Amino acid sequence: MVRKTTPKPSEAETPHHRGPSRDELIQTVHDIGEALRSAQRRSQKWLAWRQLNMTDEHDVHSVTPYTLKAVATLEAAYALDEGDCDVIHHLAIAYHAMAWDLELCEPDRALGAWEKALFYWRKLQACGNFWRDLCAKGEALGEEFDRSAIEEFRQNLIEYLLEIHVDFIRYYYDLKRHDQAVRHIELIRRARIPPAARKGLAVLVYEAMTSTVPNVVAEGCFGDALTILDGFLSLFPSHLPALQSYLEVAKQWLDQMYPSTQWQEILDLDKRVLPRWDVLNTAEHLSEHPLAHAALGDLASALGGKHWARARSLRLQREEAGQQPQVLECEEYRAYGQAISWLKRMESYTSDNPEAQFNLFNALISRAVFATYVGQNSVNPDEAYQLFEEALLDCQDASQVIPDETSPLKLAAQILEIRTDYRRACFLAGLSNSDPDTYYKNAEEDLVRAIQFDPDNPSLQEKLDEIRDACRVR
Repeated sequence: MVRKTTPKPSEAETPHHRGPSRDELIQTVHDIGEALRSAQRRSQKWLAWRQLNMTDEHDVHSVTPYTLKAVATLEAAYALDEGDCDVIHHLAIAYHAMAWDLELCEPDRALGAWEKALFYWRKLQACGNFWRDLCAKGEALGEEFDRSAIEEFRQNLIEYLLEIHVDFIRYYYDLKRHDQAVRHIELIRRARIPPAARKGLAVLVYEAMTSTVPNVVAEGCFGDALTILDGFLSLFPSHLPALQSYLEVAKQWLDQMYPSTQWQEILDLDKRVLPRWDVLNTAEHLSEHPLAHAALGDLASALGGKHWARARSLRLQREEAGQQPQVLECEEYRAYGQAISWLKRMESYTSDNPEAQFNLFNALISRAVFATYVGQNSVNPDEAYQLFEEALLDCQDASQVIPDETSPLKLAAQILEIRTDYRRACFLAGLSNSDPDTYYKNAEEDLVRAIQFDPDNPSLQEKLDEIRDACRVR
Protein backbone atom coordinates (compact mmCIF):
# COMPACT_ATOMS: atom_id res chain seq x y z
CA MET A 1 0.00 0.00 0.00
CA VAL A 2 1.30 3.20 -0.90
CA ARG A 3 1.28 5.64 1.81
CA LYS A 4 0.28 9.21 1.03
CA THR A 5 2.34 11.98 2.53
CA THR A 6 1.23 15.51 3.06
CA PRO A 7 3.87 18.03 2.21
CA LYS A 8 4.95 20.33 4.90
CA PRO A 9 3.80 23.87 4.64
CA SER A 10 7.29 24.95 3.82
CA GLU A 11 7.45 22.54 0.95
CA ALA A 12 4.00 23.38 -0.54
CA GLU A 13 3.50 26.15 -3.18
CA THR A 14 2.67 29.37 -1.33
CA PRO A 15 -0.44 31.18 -2.70
CA HIS A 16 0.44 34.54 -4.32
CA HIS A 17 -1.62 37.18 -2.52
CA ARG A 18 0.50 40.28 -3.45
CA GLY A 19 -1.63 43.44 -4.25
CA PRO A 20 -1.33 45.39 -7.57
CA SER A 21 1.68 47.66 -8.05
CA ARG A 22 1.31 51.45 -8.44
CA ASP A 23 1.83 51.27 -12.23
CA GLU A 24 -0.71 48.49 -12.63
CA LEU A 25 -3.25 50.44 -10.61
CA ILE A 26 -2.76 53.59 -12.70
CA GLN A 27 -3.19 51.60 -15.92
CA THR A 28 -6.35 49.96 -14.62
CA VAL A 29 -7.91 53.32 -13.69
CA HIS A 30 -6.94 54.70 -17.08
CA ASP A 31 -8.56 51.72 -18.89
CA ILE A 32 -11.77 52.08 -16.91
CA GLY A 33 -11.90 55.79 -17.67
CA GLU A 34 -11.35 55.19 -21.37
CA ALA A 35 -14.12 52.60 -21.43
CA LEU A 36 -16.54 55.02 -19.77
CA ARG A 37 -15.60 57.84 -22.11
CA SER A 38 -15.99 55.54 -25.11
CA ALA A 39 -19.50 54.68 -24.05
CA GLN A 40 -20.32 58.34 -23.54
CA ARG A 41 -18.84 59.22 -26.92
CA ARG A 42 -20.93 56.65 -28.68
CA SER A 43 -24.10 57.88 -27.05
CA GLN A 44 -23.26 61.55 -27.75
CA LYS A 45 -22.43 60.87 -31.39
CA TRP A 46 -25.55 58.78 -31.88
CA LEU A 47 -27.73 61.44 -30.31
CA ALA A 48 -26.13 64.17 -32.44
CA TRP A 49 -26.52 62.11 -35.58
CA ARG A 50 -30.22 61.58 -34.89
CA GLN A 51 -30.70 65.28 -34.30
CA LEU A 52 -28.93 66.14 -37.53
CA ASN A 53 -31.22 63.78 -39.43
CA MET A 54 -34.58 64.57 -37.88
CA THR A 55 -37.43 64.37 -40.40
CA ASP A 56 -41.16 64.91 -40.21
CA GLU A 57 -43.89 62.41 -41.06
CA HIS A 58 -43.25 63.06 -44.76
CA ASP A 59 -39.55 62.15 -44.35
CA VAL A 60 -38.59 65.79 -44.89
CA HIS A 61 -35.79 67.26 -42.78
CA SER A 62 -37.51 69.41 -40.23
CA VAL A 63 -34.36 71.12 -38.95
CA THR A 64 -31.32 72.78 -40.42
CA PRO A 65 -28.21 70.58 -40.39
CA TYR A 66 -26.76 72.55 -37.52
CA THR A 67 -29.39 72.89 -34.84
CA LEU A 68 -27.86 74.50 -31.80
CA LYS A 69 -28.76 71.39 -29.82
CA ALA A 70 -27.02 69.11 -32.32
CA VAL A 71 -23.92 71.32 -32.45
CA ALA A 72 -23.82 71.46 -28.65
CA THR A 73 -24.01 67.68 -28.50
CA LEU A 74 -21.19 67.34 -31.03
CA GLU A 75 -19.12 69.87 -29.10
CA ALA A 76 -19.65 67.76 -25.98
CA ALA A 77 -18.46 64.68 -27.84
CA TYR A 78 -15.44 66.60 -29.10
CA ALA A 79 -14.61 67.71 -25.56
CA LEU A 80 -14.50 64.04 -24.53
CA ASP A 81 -12.15 63.12 -27.36
CA GLU A 82 -10.56 65.86 -29.42
CA GLY A 83 -9.06 63.28 -31.74
CA ASP A 84 -12.38 61.78 -32.91
CA CYS A 85 -12.26 62.43 -36.66
CA ASP A 86 -15.94 61.70 -37.21
CA VAL A 87 -17.00 64.30 -34.66
CA ILE A 88 -14.56 66.82 -36.14
CA HIS A 89 -15.97 66.13 -39.62
CA HIS A 90 -19.56 66.69 -38.46
CA LEU A 91 -18.61 69.88 -36.62
CA ALA A 92 -16.82 71.28 -39.66
CA ILE A 93 -19.87 70.65 -41.86
CA ALA A 94 -22.33 71.96 -39.28
CA TYR A 95 -20.49 75.22 -38.65
CA HIS A 96 -19.83 75.69 -42.34
CA ALA A 97 -23.54 75.36 -43.13
CA MET A 98 -24.41 77.70 -40.28
CA ALA A 99 -21.91 80.30 -41.52
CA TRP A 100 -23.31 80.17 -45.05
CA ASP A 101 -26.89 80.75 -43.92
CA LEU A 102 -25.92 83.54 -41.55
CA GLU A 103 -23.85 85.20 -44.27
CA LEU A 104 -26.92 85.37 -46.50
CA CYS A 105 -29.34 86.68 -43.89
CA GLU A 106 -27.39 88.10 -40.92
CA PRO A 107 -23.81 88.60 -42.14
CA ASP A 108 -22.64 90.37 -39.01
CA ARG A 109 -23.36 87.20 -37.02
CA ALA A 110 -21.53 84.88 -39.42
CA LEU A 111 -18.02 85.62 -38.20
CA GLY A 112 -18.01 83.23 -35.26
CA ALA A 113 -19.41 80.37 -37.33
CA TRP A 114 -16.82 80.90 -40.08
CA GLU A 115 -14.03 80.89 -37.49
CA LYS A 116 -15.31 77.63 -35.99
CA ALA A 117 -15.73 76.04 -39.41
CA LEU A 118 -12.17 76.90 -40.44
CA PHE A 119 -10.88 75.61 -37.12
CA TYR A 120 -12.55 72.23 -37.52
CA TRP A 121 -11.69 71.92 -41.22
CA ARG A 122 -8.06 72.52 -40.27
CA LYS A 123 -8.33 69.88 -37.54
CA LEU A 124 -9.87 67.47 -40.04
CA GLN A 125 -7.06 68.11 -42.49
CA ALA A 126 -4.62 66.96 -39.80
CA CYS A 127 -6.71 63.83 -38.96
CA GLY A 128 -4.68 61.02 -40.52
CA ASN A 129 -7.21 58.31 -39.64
CA PHE A 130 -10.02 60.11 -41.46
CA TRP A 131 -8.09 60.25 -44.73
CA ARG A 132 -6.78 56.69 -44.39
CA ASP A 133 -10.32 55.41 -43.88
CA LEU A 134 -11.51 57.46 -46.84
CA CYS A 135 -8.82 55.97 -49.05
CA ALA A 136 -9.64 52.47 -47.82
CA LYS A 137 -13.31 52.94 -48.76
CA GLY A 138 -12.28 54.22 -52.15
CA GLU A 139 -9.91 51.34 -52.81
CA ALA A 140 -12.67 48.92 -51.92
CA LEU A 141 -14.68 50.28 -54.84
CA GLY A 142 -12.27 49.03 -57.48
CA GLU A 143 -9.12 49.65 -59.47
CA GLU A 144 -10.27 52.99 -60.89
CA PHE A 145 -9.91 54.71 -57.53
CA ASP A 146 -7.18 57.37 -57.56
CA ARG A 147 -5.60 57.65 -54.12
CA SER A 148 -3.54 60.67 -55.22
CA ALA A 149 -6.74 62.66 -55.77
CA ILE A 150 -7.64 62.24 -52.08
CA GLU A 151 -4.14 63.20 -51.02
CA GLU A 152 -4.21 66.27 -53.25
CA PHE A 153 -7.62 67.28 -51.92
CA ARG A 154 -6.38 66.97 -48.35
CA GLN A 155 -3.29 69.02 -49.10
CA ASN A 156 -5.30 71.80 -50.79
CA LEU A 157 -8.33 71.72 -48.49
CA ILE A 158 -7.69 75.12 -46.89
CA GLU A 159 -7.12 76.74 -50.29
CA TYR A 160 -10.46 75.35 -51.50
CA LEU A 161 -12.12 76.85 -48.44
CA LEU A 162 -10.46 80.20 -49.11
CA GLU A 163 -12.12 80.32 -52.52
CA ILE A 164 -15.48 80.64 -50.75
CA HIS A 165 -14.25 83.76 -48.99
CA VAL A 166 -12.81 85.08 -52.25
CA ASP A 167 -16.30 84.86 -53.73
CA PHE A 168 -17.81 86.72 -50.79
CA ILE A 169 -15.11 89.40 -50.96
CA ARG A 170 -15.88 89.99 -54.64
CA TYR A 171 -19.62 89.84 -53.98
CA TYR A 172 -19.48 92.52 -51.30
CA TYR A 173 -17.02 94.66 -53.26
CA ASP A 174 -19.34 94.66 -56.28
CA LEU A 175 -22.17 95.75 -53.98
CA LYS A 176 -19.92 98.57 -52.67
CA ARG A 177 -20.14 97.08 -49.18
CA HIS A 178 -16.48 97.56 -48.48
CA ASP A 179 -16.75 96.85 -44.75
CA GLN A 180 -18.22 93.40 -45.37
CA ALA A 181 -15.46 92.54 -47.84
CA VAL A 182 -12.85 93.62 -45.29
CA ARG A 183 -14.60 91.48 -42.67
CA HIS A 184 -13.78 88.35 -44.65
CA ILE A 185 -10.19 89.47 -45.16
CA GLU A 186 -9.74 90.04 -41.42
CA LEU A 187 -11.41 86.70 -40.72
CA ILE A 188 -8.75 84.85 -42.72
CA ARG A 189 -5.94 86.93 -41.24
CA ARG A 190 -7.00 85.87 -37.74
CA ALA A 191 -7.91 82.29 -38.60
CA ARG A 192 -5.91 79.46 -37.06
CA ILE A 193 -4.64 78.21 -40.39
CA PRO A 194 -1.09 77.97 -41.79
CA PRO A 195 0.55 81.37 -42.46
CA ALA A 196 1.05 80.42 -46.11
CA ALA A 197 -2.70 79.92 -46.47
CA ARG A 198 -3.41 83.32 -44.92
CA LYS A 199 -1.06 84.97 -47.40
CA GLY A 200 -2.66 82.96 -50.18
CA LEU A 201 -5.96 84.83 -49.80
CA ALA A 202 -4.52 87.98 -51.39
CA VAL A 203 -3.19 85.92 -54.30
CA LEU A 204 -6.57 84.32 -54.94
CA VAL A 205 -8.45 87.63 -54.70
CA TYR A 206 -5.90 89.30 -56.97
CA GLU A 207 -6.35 86.62 -59.63
CA ALA A 208 -10.13 86.84 -59.36
CA MET A 209 -10.49 90.63 -59.38
CA THR A 210 -7.80 91.63 -61.88
CA SER A 211 -7.79 88.82 -64.43
CA THR A 212 -9.28 91.16 -67.06
CA VAL A 213 -6.57 93.82 -66.73
CA PRO A 214 -4.37 92.52 -69.60
CA ASN A 215 -7.31 92.55 -72.03
CA VAL A 216 -8.44 96.00 -70.88
CA VAL A 217 -4.92 97.33 -71.40
CA ALA A 218 -4.72 95.69 -74.82
CA GLU A 219 -7.85 97.63 -75.78
CA GLY A 220 -6.12 100.86 -74.76
CA CYS A 221 -8.42 101.51 -71.80
CA PHE A 222 -5.62 102.30 -69.36
CA GLY A 223 -7.78 104.31 -66.97
CA ASP A 224 -10.24 101.42 -66.65
CA ALA A 225 -7.38 99.04 -65.95
CA LEU A 226 -6.11 101.29 -63.16
CA THR A 227 -9.63 101.47 -61.73
CA ILE A 228 -9.75 97.67 -61.52
CA LEU A 229 -6.39 97.62 -59.74
CA ASP A 230 -7.56 100.46 -57.47
CA GLY A 231 -10.44 98.24 -56.39
CA PHE A 232 -8.15 95.40 -55.39
CA LEU A 233 -5.66 97.74 -53.70
CA SER A 234 -8.45 99.25 -51.63
CA LEU A 235 -8.63 95.81 -49.98
CA PHE A 236 -4.95 94.84 -50.06
CA PRO A 237 -3.05 98.17 -50.27
CA SER A 238 0.43 96.65 -49.88
CA HIS A 239 0.13 93.77 -52.36
CA LEU A 240 3.39 93.98 -54.29
CA PRO A 241 2.32 92.35 -57.60
CA ALA A 242 -0.72 94.65 -57.81
CA LEU A 243 1.38 97.73 -57.11
CA GLN A 244 3.90 96.64 -59.71
CA SER A 245 1.15 96.09 -62.27
CA TYR A 246 -0.33 99.50 -61.39
CA LEU A 247 2.93 101.30 -62.15
CA GLU A 248 3.45 99.34 -65.36
CA VAL A 249 -0.03 100.20 -66.66
CA ALA A 250 0.46 103.85 -65.68
CA LYS A 251 3.78 103.89 -67.56
CA GLN A 252 2.13 102.49 -70.70
CA TRP A 253 -0.61 105.09 -70.46
CA LEU A 254 1.91 107.87 -69.88
CA ASP A 255 3.81 106.86 -73.00
CA GLN A 256 0.67 107.65 -75.02
CA MET A 257 0.32 111.19 -73.61
CA TYR A 258 1.81 114.43 -74.95
CA PRO A 259 2.60 117.37 -72.64
CA SER A 260 1.58 119.88 -75.30
CA THR A 261 -2.00 118.63 -75.58
CA GLN A 262 -2.66 116.39 -72.58
CA TRP A 263 -0.97 118.19 -69.73
CA GLN A 264 -3.96 118.04 -67.39
CA GLU A 265 -4.25 114.29 -67.96
CA ILE A 266 -0.57 113.93 -67.06
CA LEU A 267 -1.08 115.94 -63.87
CA ASP A 268 -4.10 113.81 -62.95
CA LEU A 269 -2.14 110.61 -63.53
CA ASP A 270 0.76 111.97 -61.48
CA LYS A 271 -1.58 112.64 -58.56
CA ARG A 272 -3.22 109.25 -58.95
CA VAL A 273 -0.07 107.17 -59.15
CA LEU A 274 2.10 108.87 -56.51
CA PRO A 275 0.51 107.12 -53.46
CA ARG A 276 0.96 103.73 -55.15
CA TRP A 277 4.56 104.55 -55.99
CA ASP A 278 5.27 105.55 -52.40
CA VAL A 279 3.76 102.35 -50.97
CA LEU A 280 5.75 100.13 -53.31
CA ASN A 281 8.88 102.18 -52.66
CA THR A 282 8.65 101.35 -48.93
CA ALA A 283 7.89 97.63 -49.40
CA GLU A 284 10.09 95.21 -47.49
CA HIS A 285 12.68 93.15 -49.35
CA LEU A 286 12.05 95.14 -52.51
CA SER A 287 15.51 94.29 -53.82
CA GLU A 288 14.38 90.68 -54.14
CA HIS A 289 11.78 91.68 -56.74
CA PRO A 290 13.59 92.99 -59.83
CA LEU A 291 10.39 93.58 -61.83
CA ALA A 292 8.92 95.80 -59.12
CA HIS A 293 12.28 97.52 -58.82
CA ALA A 294 12.22 98.22 -62.57
CA ALA A 295 8.61 99.43 -62.48
CA LEU A 296 9.50 102.06 -59.86
CA GLY A 297 12.45 103.36 -61.87
CA ASP A 298 10.68 103.31 -65.24
CA LEU A 299 7.63 105.25 -64.06
CA ALA A 300 9.69 107.82 -62.14
CA SER A 301 11.88 108.40 -65.18
CA ALA A 302 8.89 108.73 -67.51
CA LEU A 303 6.98 111.16 -65.28
CA GLY A 304 10.11 113.19 -64.64
CA GLY A 305 10.69 113.39 -68.38
CA LYS A 306 7.13 114.60 -69.04
CA HIS A 307 7.39 117.33 -66.40
CA TRP A 308 10.75 118.45 -67.72
CA ALA A 309 9.38 118.59 -71.26
CA ARG A 310 6.53 120.76 -70.01
CA ALA A 311 8.88 123.09 -68.08
CA ARG A 312 11.20 123.44 -71.06
CA SER A 313 8.29 124.28 -73.34
CA LEU A 314 7.03 126.98 -70.96
CA ARG A 315 10.52 128.42 -70.60
CA LEU A 316 10.93 128.67 -74.36
CA GLN A 317 7.54 130.40 -74.69
CA ARG A 318 8.53 132.89 -72.02
CA GLU A 319 11.92 133.60 -73.58
CA GLU A 320 10.44 134.03 -77.06
CA ALA A 321 8.03 136.57 -75.60
CA GLY A 322 10.95 138.44 -73.99
CA GLN A 323 9.61 137.85 -70.48
CA GLN A 324 11.63 137.28 -67.32
CA PRO A 325 10.69 135.14 -64.30
CA GLN A 326 8.43 137.10 -61.97
CA VAL A 327 7.20 134.86 -59.14
CA LEU A 328 7.60 131.25 -58.06
CA GLU A 329 3.84 130.65 -58.06
CA CYS A 330 3.69 129.79 -61.74
CA GLU A 331 3.32 126.66 -63.83
CA GLU A 332 6.89 126.75 -65.14
CA TYR A 333 8.45 126.71 -61.68
CA ARG A 334 6.08 123.95 -60.49
CA ALA A 335 7.00 121.87 -63.53
CA TYR A 336 10.69 122.18 -62.59
CA GLY A 337 9.89 120.97 -59.10
CA GLN A 338 7.84 117.98 -60.24
CA ALA A 339 10.46 116.99 -62.80
CA ILE A 340 13.21 117.13 -60.20
CA SER A 341 11.17 115.21 -57.60
CA TRP A 342 10.40 112.33 -59.97
CA LEU A 343 13.87 112.18 -61.50
CA LYS A 344 15.43 112.06 -58.04
CA ARG A 345 13.13 109.17 -57.18
CA MET A 346 14.34 107.48 -60.35
CA GLU A 347 17.98 107.68 -59.20
CA SER A 348 17.37 105.05 -56.50
CA TYR A 349 16.29 102.47 -59.07
CA THR A 350 18.11 103.32 -62.29
CA SER A 351 21.86 103.54 -62.02
CA ASP A 352 22.49 104.10 -65.73
CA ASN A 353 19.94 106.18 -67.60
CA PRO A 354 21.80 108.97 -69.45
CA GLU A 355 18.65 110.63 -70.77
CA ALA A 356 17.01 110.81 -67.34
CA GLN A 357 20.25 112.05 -65.75
CA PHE A 358 20.55 114.73 -68.42
CA ASN A 359 16.95 115.80 -67.79
CA LEU A 360 17.55 115.99 -64.05
CA PHE A 361 20.73 118.03 -64.56
CA ASN A 362 18.98 120.55 -66.80
CA ALA A 363 15.92 120.81 -64.58
CA LEU A 364 18.11 121.60 -61.56
CA ILE A 365 20.08 124.25 -63.47
CA SER A 366 16.91 125.82 -64.90
CA ARG A 367 15.24 126.01 -61.50
CA ALA A 368 18.37 127.54 -59.98
CA VAL A 369 18.43 130.28 -62.65
CA PHE A 370 14.69 130.92 -62.22
CA ALA A 371 14.91 131.20 -58.43
CA THR A 372 18.00 133.43 -58.62
CA TYR A 373 16.29 135.89 -60.93
CA VAL A 374 13.19 136.07 -58.73
CA GLY A 375 15.37 136.54 -55.66
CA GLN A 376 17.45 139.23 -57.33
CA ASN A 377 14.32 141.26 -58.03
CA SER A 378 12.65 140.68 -54.68
CA VAL A 379 12.05 143.58 -52.30
CA ASN A 380 12.11 141.21 -49.34
CA PRO A 381 15.73 140.48 -48.30
CA ASP A 382 14.85 137.40 -46.23
CA GLU A 383 12.92 135.89 -49.15
CA ALA A 384 15.76 136.75 -51.55
CA TYR A 385 18.46 135.13 -49.40
CA GLN A 386 16.32 131.98 -49.09
CA LEU A 387 15.92 131.78 -52.87
CA PHE A 388 19.64 132.26 -53.40
CA GLU A 389 20.35 129.44 -50.95
CA GLU A 390 17.89 127.10 -52.67
CA ALA A 391 19.48 127.92 -56.02
CA LEU A 392 22.92 127.07 -54.64
CA LEU A 393 21.62 123.71 -53.40
CA ASP A 394 20.27 122.96 -56.89
CA CYS A 395 23.72 123.74 -58.32
CA GLN A 396 25.29 121.39 -55.81
CA ASP A 397 22.85 118.60 -56.75
CA ALA A 398 23.47 119.19 -60.46
CA SER A 399 27.23 118.87 -59.98
CA GLN A 400 26.65 115.45 -58.36
CA VAL A 401 24.43 114.24 -61.21
CA ILE A 402 27.17 114.90 -63.80
CA PRO A 403 30.40 115.26 -61.78
CA ASP A 404 32.61 116.20 -64.73
CA GLU A 405 30.41 119.11 -65.76
CA THR A 406 31.74 122.51 -64.56
CA SER A 407 28.76 124.68 -65.45
CA PRO A 408 26.98 124.12 -62.08
CA LEU A 409 30.04 125.43 -60.24
CA LYS A 410 30.27 128.49 -62.45
CA LEU A 411 26.57 129.13 -61.95
CA ALA A 412 27.00 128.77 -58.18
CA ALA A 413 29.79 131.36 -58.31
CA GLN A 414 27.53 133.68 -60.28
CA ILE A 415 24.73 133.25 -57.72
CA LEU A 416 27.11 134.06 -54.87
CA GLU A 417 28.24 137.19 -56.72
CA ILE A 418 24.62 138.23 -57.25
CA ARG A 419 23.90 137.64 -53.58
CA THR A 420 26.88 139.82 -52.64
CA ASP A 421 25.62 142.65 -54.85
CA TYR A 422 22.10 142.29 -53.44
CA ARG A 423 23.44 142.31 -49.88
CA ARG A 424 25.49 145.46 -50.62
CA ALA A 425 22.50 147.27 -52.15
CA CYS A 426 20.35 146.46 -49.11
CA PHE A 427 23.11 147.57 -46.74
CA LEU A 428 23.65 150.89 -48.49
CA ALA A 429 19.89 151.54 -48.65
CA GLY A 430 19.49 150.80 -44.94
CA LEU A 431 17.27 147.79 -45.65
CA SER A 432 19.60 145.23 -44.11
CA ASN A 433 19.06 143.88 -40.62
CA SER A 434 22.77 143.13 -40.32
CA ASP A 435 25.29 145.32 -38.55
CA PRO A 436 28.37 146.46 -40.56
CA ASP A 437 30.63 143.74 -39.16
CA THR A 438 28.16 141.02 -40.10
CA TYR A 439 27.58 142.51 -43.54
CA TYR A 440 31.31 142.61 -44.40
CA LYS A 441 31.84 139.12 -42.97
CA ASN A 442 28.99 137.56 -45.02
CA ALA A 443 30.04 139.36 -48.20
CA GLU A 444 33.65 138.22 -47.83
CA GLU A 445 32.58 134.59 -47.19
CA ASP A 446 30.36 134.57 -50.30
CA LEU A 447 33.12 135.93 -52.54
CA VAL A 448 35.78 133.55 -51.18
CA ARG A 449 33.42 130.67 -51.84
CA ALA A 450 32.62 132.00 -55.32
CA ILE A 451 36.33 132.17 -56.22
CA GLN A 452 36.69 128.51 -55.17
CA PHE A 453 33.94 127.59 -57.64
CA ASP A 454 35.20 129.82 -60.47
CA PRO A 455 38.87 130.73 -59.89
CA ASP A 456 39.31 132.09 -63.43
CA ASN A 457 36.77 134.89 -62.98
CA PRO A 458 38.75 138.11 -62.31
CA SER A 459 35.72 140.18 -61.27
CA LEU A 460 35.24 138.00 -58.22
CA GLN A 461 38.71 138.75 -56.91
CA GLU A 462 38.27 142.46 -57.61
CA LYS A 463 35.04 142.55 -55.57
CA LEU A 464 36.68 140.63 -52.75
CA ASP A 465 39.52 143.16 -52.63
CA GLU A 466 37.00 146.04 -52.56
CA ILE A 467 35.12 144.45 -49.63
CA ARG A 468 38.31 143.87 -47.67
CA ASP A 469 39.56 147.45 -48.33
CA ALA A 470 36.20 148.91 -47.25
CA CYS A 471 36.30 146.81 -44.10
CA ARG A 472 39.83 148.02 -43.21
CA VAL A 473 39.10 151.72 -43.63
CA ARG A 474 35.79 151.58 -41.80
